[in-house]
Amino acid sequence: IDVPDIDAALSWAARCPGAQHGAIEVRPIWTM
Repeated sequence: IDVPDIDAALSWAARCPGAQHGAIEVRPIWTM
């Protein structure tokens, strides 16, 4: 997803149903 900052990304990750029982990896990706 394209979000303005890491806090927004973490907020979206927390909404994922899999986050309740698993792990969600959040990491930045830079366009080269």
